[in-house]
Amino acid sequence: MSRKSKPATAADVHVQMPAGPQTYLLLREAHSPKLGPRSVGGILFQVLTDTERQALFLRIAGNEGGGYVYGPSEVRPWFDGDLSGAYLTGLAVFMTLDYERVTWTKDVEDFIGTVAGFAQVRFRFPPGTLYPCLPVPLDTGLCFPLSGVSLCTAPEIELALAMGATLEIVIGLVIPFKSRAQVFAESEPRLRRWKAAKAKRAAKRATPMLQRAKLAVDGEPGDDDVLVPPAAMTFPPPDHGDRGYRPMESFAIFVRQLRLKFKRKSLPFEFAKLVGNGLYGKTGQGFKGKGAFGPKQMGTVVIGPSRVSEPAIAALVCGFVRATMGEVVWKLPPGAKVLSLTTDGALMSVPTNQLNLTGTISRRYQALVDRVAPGTSMMEAKHQVRQVFIPRTRGCFTIERDGDHQAICAKAGHKVVIPDDASEAEQARLRTPEGESDWMIRLALSRAPGQKLPQESFFSLRDQLLNGWDLQKQTREVAVALEFDLKRKPTNPRMVRMEPYDTEHLAFDTVPWDSVEDAMLAREVFSRWKREHNLKTMDD
Repeated sequence: MSRKSKPATAADVHVQMPAGPQTYLLLREAHSPKLGPRSVGGILFQVLTDTERQALFLRIAGNEGGGYVYGPSEVRPWFDGDLSGAYLTGLAVFMTLDYERVTWTKDVEDFIGTVAGFAQVRFRFPPGTLYPCLPVPLDTGLCFPLSGVSLCTAPEIELALAMGATLEIVIGLVIPFKSRAQVFAESEPRLRRWKAAKAKRAAKRATPMLQRAKLAVDGEPGDDDVLVPPAAMTFPPPDHGDRGYRPMESFAIFVRQLRLKFKRKSLPFEFAKLVGNGLYGKTGQGFKGKGAFGPKQMGTVVIGPSRVSEPAIAALVCGFVRATMGEVVWKLPPGAKVLSLTTDGALMSVPTNQLNLTGTISRRYQALVDRVAPGTSMMEAKHQVRQVFIPRTRGCFTIERDGDHQAICAKAGHKVVIPDDASEAEQARLRTPEGESDWMIRLALSRAPGQKLPQESFFSLRDQLLNGWDLQKQTREVAVALEFDLKRKPTNPRMVRMEPYDTEHLAFDTVPWDSVEDAMLAREVFSRWKREHNLKTMDD
C-alpha cells in the first residue's frame, strides 16, 4: 500500500451482488501462497468466512454510553437533550456506494466531508481535552481515551482534526458514491422484474377483503397501493444538489412524518419509532454469528443477513451519529458540565435551545433533518431535573424534580421489585418514573457487596417448546450492579448532600483516560476490589 490514494484492484476487493438489494463488500489483500495471509496495521484481511470479512465494519459500529460523573449531582437545572430521530436521520446520510471504485488511502484529507470512509487511526488529543471523540473497544462497550488506535468513520476523523488531534491513518479506505443517473440506470431492469413478480404474486393472493384493506397515512386509500405515502413524499426525492442518490431518504421521510402525527410515548409513536430504528438494526444483521432459538428446528439457528444487511452502512450511520453528538458536547461553553452521554443524547447543564450547533458536523446533520422533517430542530428537549444520581453507564435516577417536569429514571439494567403485599396505590407509584427513581436511589444507598435481587421474567420460547410449559413467569436472582464502570478517570472526589433522603453520598467528576490500557488496568483492579466493597464514602 502506498502512502497516497490508489484504486483498489481485483485482488483487494471482491464484490458480490445477489439478485436482491444486498451488496457485500468482501475485503481481502493480495497475498503469496507461500507466505499466507498478510496483516496490515494489525488487521487480518485474508479471512475465511463471510462473518470475518465484515469484522472491520462491525468493529466500527457500536453505541456510545457512559456516566461522566458519579453519585449525586449538584442541585441546579439539568437538561436532557437528544438528537432528533438520530438513527433514522443517519440513514439518509449515505448515498449508493460504488464498490467497484473502492480506494485505499492514508491521506487524512480523503476523509473530510460527506465521505463513506473507514480507517484504523493512531491518534492523540491535546492535553486537557474533556470529550475525545475517537472510540476504542473495551471488554464491554467503548472507551474514548486521549490517545490510542481507533477503528472509526470519516465524520469522527473530521471532528478529531477540528478538535486539534494528531492523526495517523494506519490503514483506510473510501467507498465513492455512485452517480444518481448510474443508480437509476442500473436499477431499472431490476425494478421491472420486481414489479412483474409482485403483480404475479398479488394476482394469486388477491381477495376482495385484501383489496379493500388499505392503509392511508394522508388522504383517501389508494386503488393500487397497500400503503399510500404522504403527498409531500415523492419518488425519487429532490436531489438537493446531490450527485448521488440516498436510498434510505424516502423511508426516513415517511417514518418521520408518521411519527410526528402521534403523541410522544404513545403506542403508535413507539411503533413508528421501532420501524425506523429497526431498519438501521437490519443493516448490521447477520455478520456476528449470533444465534436464536428456531421453533421449526427446535434448536439454535444462526441469524443470517437481512435483505438490507450491509455493515459498511451500519458503521457509517453509527459513526455519523456519534460524531454529531461528540461535536455538540465539544462546543459546550467553558464551565458547562455533562453528567452522562449516550450515542444520541446527553444530560448537561446547558438548555437545548442554547447549544452551539454551528459546527461542521452539526450543520450537516441539521441539513438532513431539514430534508427528512422540515421545520424541526436537530436537538429535542426531553427532560429537565434539578438533582440526579448517576451510578454508571445508562443509569440516572432523579433525586429532585424541576417543577412539573417528569423525572428521569434509567435503571441501568435493573428492575424495580414491587412487594406482593404493597397497596394498589404503592404499586401504581412504583410504576411511575418518580417512584422508580425513589426505589433505585434507596437501593443505591443501601446496597452491599454481592447483593442480589429477585427478578421476574417469562419462560423463554425455548423452555416453553422443549418442556411443554405454558407462558409463565420465573424468578431468578440478579446481582445489583450500581458501581461506577471506570470508562473515564475519576477526579475531584467529594461528599454531596441528598436533601430528600437526609444523607450524603460520594460523588466525583471524571476526565478521559490517557489510553485504553490505563482504563483496562483500573477496571481490572476495581472489579476485584468491589467484590467486598462499595463506593459510598471518601474512605471507600
